Amino acid sequence: MPDRIRGCLAVTACAITAFAIATAGFQKMTEDPAFSAAAHNHPAIAASSGLLRAAAVAAGITVLAGALPLAWNVIRQAISAHRPDLIRLLIIPPAAVTGWLAIVAAIARVYQHSHVHSAANIATVAAMALLGLAAATACIWASVTILHRADLTPRILRPQVIPMAIFTACTAVTTAADITWGLAVRSADSPLFHSDNGLIATSMPLSWIAGVAMLTAVTVVTASATVRATRALNTAQG
Repeated sequence: MPDRIRGCLAVTACAITAFAIATAGFQKMTEDPAFSAAAHNHPAIAASSGLLRAAAVAAGITVLAGALPLAWNVIRQAISAHRPDLIRLLIIPPAAVTGWLAIVAAIARVYQHSHVHSAANIATVAAMALLGLAAATACIWASVTILHRADLTPRILRPQVIPMAIFTACTAVTTAADITWGLAVRSADSPLFHSDNGLIATSMPLSWIAGVAMLTAVTVVTASATVRATRALNTAQG
């Protein structure tokens, strides 16, 4: 049972990273004043975007609630068993995310180019995307490695099924809200929907579809992992 739940948690850790990327992309895209104006003029757009953000925040709180007991257990284990390797692994995710955000903030502050689709802008965005991918990969690797190296007892692993289920519900609500938001924009403001106000001034429909596809995949993956973990738990208890 513990090994099965570890595997399900490892899959969920990967899904959490993808979820964070998808919701961050939605937030970045809707910062454009055109979307704020559309939300102000059309209640359906405002309601769906508000629901999406609320579900995303709830998902983040759920992840923290589930991760903190695991992290505390790993820290105690690392200190008592003299395993600094576990501490180093715990430091990697926050360090990777903080480092990437610092680099992006520095680039945004010192670099400005008037042409959105210029070669310089494309190269800069590509570099930031690659660095972000590297940071995400580091977070996933560290999380999965901790799950496999740490001595996590069934008493610690069993409760993780609950935050997994709640996170799955949050991702499902986020996905539904994103779909509703896109359809509301298409119905209420067709020129905006068919504009180039997507991520990095690209096609808005393509950006929206890509976000919906990623959130849908996250929901399916987390739901499957939660079901497998629940079955493993029920089998052990039976």
